[in-house]
Amino acid sequence: MNALKNLIKAREVPVFLALVLVIAVAGIANPSFLSASGARDILLGVAIVAILAVAQTFVIVMRHIDLSVGSLIGFTSFLIGDLYSQGYG
Repeated sequence: MNALKNLIKAREVPVFLALVLVIAVAGIANPSFLSASGARDILLGVAIVAILAVAQTFVIVMRHIDLSVGSLIGFTSFLIGDLYSQGYG
């Protein structure tokens, strides 16, 4: 019983419940969301950001705080968009 009380008091429980709610609503709104192809599309969309997040985690854990990755991603996105609009893509 004590373990159940500790689980209910945990900070992560509301976040987990919100995640379950979002997945349930998305699955009801779009049934293909819960399919294998839906999971593949989500994982492919998140892959680059996840790789950058893992690399940034190592930098922060080693106490060399460098949060410039976000600004580089923004600049690169702008540059690619600008080149694409000029016909280079």
